[in-house]
Amino acid sequence: MTDTGLTSKKFTGWRRFGIAAPLIGLALLFCVYLVSLNELNLIYSIFFCICTASLGSIIGFLFGLPRSTHTVPDTQGSKSKNPNGSNDEILPYHSNTNLELISDWVTKLLLGVGLAQSYRFTEILENLEKNIAPYFIGYEYLPNLYLMVMIYFFVVGFSFVYLWTRTSFFGELTRYEVANIRSRLRNSEQKVNDIEKHFSDQAEIDAAALSAATKLLEDEDVGHRKIDITDKDEVDRLKSCIKKASPFVRIVIFYRARFVRSNNYKSNISRYIVDRTIPVFESLSDSDFENRFHRNHAELAFALKDSTSPNFERALSELDLAIQIRGKGMGWEIYEFNRAICKIRLSNNFMRKNPSSGDELLSIYNDLEVARTVFPDLKNQEDIAIWLQLNHENLTNLGDPTTPSASSGHPASGRT
Repeated sequence: MTDTGLTSKKFTGWRRFGIAAPLIGLALLFCVYLVSLNELNLIYSIFFCICTASLGSIIGFLFGLPRSTHTVPDTQGSKSKNPNGSNDEILPYHSNTNLELISDWVTKLLLGVGLAQSYRFTEILENLEKNIAPYFIGYEYLPNLYLMVMIYFFVVGFSFVYLWTRTSFFGELTRYEVANIRSRLRNSEQKVNDIEKHFSDQAEIDAAALSAATKLLEDEDVGHRKIDITDKDEVDRLKSCIKKASPFVRIVIFYRARFVRSNNYKSNISRYIVDRTIPVFESLSDSDFENRFHRNHAELAFALKDSTSPNFERALSELDLAIQIRGKGMGWEIYEFNRAICKIRLSNNFMRKNPSSGDELLSIYNDLEVARTVFPDLKNQEDIAIWLQLNHENLTNLGDPTTPSASSGHPASGRT
């Protein structure tokens, strides 16, 4: 990464100063030592110099600490602003500014205490002279040397750390923030690219699903090659396309398939087209993993019941599931109507022209009771009419379902 410009050549002089200034001070102490030859006081003197330099360094860091210009989160719920007062975009997270606050507090505290205690400056100097000066090297020759050396090292420590904080430290913070922003931008760009790719891929999948469903459901004389519903591999590819399609496209395919089924199931000539809707409704039912949409299963049951090779057993299973998902008293009484037909066609008694009995009789009767709230004249359906005739004597004890009950008059919801 390129330099931010804060550590260019014109700012590198402080580094030489940071090395040369302490050496000059130590050299001065060594010269005084050569006169006094007091090793213990030399050690004390170096210790005091280190302490004052450290104190100056801490104060220099507090004074030189750069301020953050990040947008700060607003706990009041209003729009956040950055320090210069302009509205800015709220970042995903923010730098911790506690150290800046501490720096402000301590800096103001030092200035405040310094000004408040300025009248005691003479007393402070007397205490220093009394407690520190006797242990400082060369005190007997230069009584004020300790004060000058300590001030010197304090200034050196303050200046060095202040300049380091304002240049190198600030540069490192800036480089870190720039790298952090670039990293987040790269992540954002990657997410945008992933989203674009997802939508692009999804659009292709939707187009393929619509194309495949259209080819399957259109009439044979369209001219293009039809999907062979007897070819398992081809049907599996169709189902895979529909399952991967977006919810909106699956809804379009559902209504397209329902339109085709409801327009052809009554005609013996075009009933074969109903067979072509079965893979579509199977795909839609399989893609509803949470079983939220009862109509997918119901339309599959209708197609299975009305196909050229009816599968009443499977249609009955799909209608049971559709009714379970729908719930009671929610309309779509046509489910019970068709379920009664499936039960009748699966009845061995019915196939032998014998009346039903026991649970079979009660099950079919209950479905017809629900169905007649929408279809009062049940005898219009051939199988139901024959079953009612076969079971007329048994039904007199239950109540004749061919007679509209008090609950009839419900809206004819769910009619095909």
